[in-house]
Amino acid sequence: MYAEKMLLSEYITEIENRGLSASQKENVEKVVTLSEKFHRDAGIEAGQRRVDERTVVIESGHQPNFLPHAGTWKKAFLGDYLSKKIEGAIFLFGFADQNLSTAQILSQSRVPAATKTGSLSIGFKIPEKERWKTFDSISKPAPEEFEEEIARLKGHYPEGLGEMEALMRKSYERAKNLADMNSFIYANLCSAWGLSAHFFRYSDVQKAALFPEGYEKLLSLLPRYNSIYNRVLAEEKIEDMRPLDMDSAPFWLHCPCGGKVQMRLAGGVLFGKCTCGKEHEFAVEQAARHIHEMSPAAVSRNIVFAQGLGTSVFLSGAGGGLRYGRISDAISKEMGLALPATIAWKGRDYYLGKTHKAVLKDLARNAGIDSFVDREAVRARIEGRKKELAEAIKSSQDKKELQKYQGQAKTLEVQLAMAEEVFSLVPSFLDELVSLGSPVVLQAWERMLAGAHVENADDAYLISRDTVFDAEADKTYAVLAGL
Repeated sequence: MYAEKMLLSEYITEIENRGLSASQKENVEKVVTLSEKFHRDAGIEAGQRRVDERTVVIESGHQPNFLPHAGTWKKAFLGDYLSKKIEGAIFLFGFADQNLSTAQILSQSRVPAATKTGSLSIGFKIPEKERWKTFDSISKPAPEEFEEEIARLKGHYPEGLGEMEALMRKSYERAKNLADMNSFIYANLCSAWGLSAHFFRYSDVQKAALFPEGYEKLLSLLPRYNSIYNRVLAEEKIEDMRPLDMDSAPFWLHCPCGGKVQMRLAGGVLFGKCTCGKEHEFAVEQAARHIHEMSPAAVSRNIVFAQGLGTSVFLSGAGGGLRYGRISDAISKEMGLALPATIAWKGRDYYLGKTHKAVLKDLARNAGIDSFVDREAVRARIEGRKKELAEAIKSSQDKKELQKYQGQAKTLEVQLAMAEEVFSLVPSFLDELVSLGSPVVLQAWERMLAGAHVENADDAYLISRDTVFDAEADKTYAVLAGL
């Protein structure tokens, strides 16, 4: 259908309107209704969109991470951009609030800081005893803990948090759990930007028992599903995902305790045991009665949602999302299931925040560097400075003078390590917002997409283009991250 490489504007005109079946239209309408509930809970205006059989469904989603990196927010921006360019399109964005709470990235993030580690951890810690629970089962922080974190952030950004402080306070007040707090912050900022996304929770989809046909279809073809999954895993050499046991069901069952149970299928019976010790078991013919207690795994999620919603375009993350997508696409192709066009925005934002500038200033003063865009020149000057200090230390006769040069040598090593960490970090989007402000960021992203190319990569389409906010900032990052 698509050429190997084309302008995004050309790609948009070639997106197929796949047409919605009666059941898909009904499912989209139900998700829109769930979205309206989420928007009410978050305190933002719900988008208006009438659904018919010609509606073009653009779908995306993400974990409700705490103030995630810029790439996560670009998903929503790109979805809005496409939905406004494609006639009859609707953009659905789901929050995977049912994920287990084991990953720190769900509740914490990092911003650049002039420390030995080059960063400051922000967010909230989940007690070890609760990490086996789903994220939507984790309570939001206590009021004093939330206020302490706001104060700590404002201490790091003396100029203030800008629009984010009000959005964070509003989201905290309206949220009933930690997943909602993070989701509300994300959705409120997108709403403030004027993005036309229909946000919803995956947990609400589960409780509404949507997509039973998708669950039943995969269960009926389970050996084939698992076989294709494992084959693609091996062929693509995806090493950070484990092969499936042939009796593994591609769904989780949610235990009343807040845990998730890996279900297995043998002898026509689905069964599994929760971490809490409770055993679950029911006949596969009764699976439809348990849909409200089940959620798909990462790969099966792509298949179940695409089949149930008639998705035309799926916006993937540029990392793990594309790996899951390669597996789900192969399964869908071989099993004759719905296969949406997949697109991902792969590119970094290069800007100089207060910490970046402070690191550059200190390093320039100590090492005598005028510019940080030429790797060899910077390396030569650093090595020259190290040699100067080594010779000064060696030839020093006075104790105070010796200590001075030793201190300068030590400071240089610390500055170099800090610079490498600061410029290697993929930080929370908060730092970019505080440094640049929403108008500057949004205008740059809009300009970037207006001239962007889309390139075919393993049956997915990639927009591979960075956004550079400060002259030659990308070159500065490349030099210092490689020190």
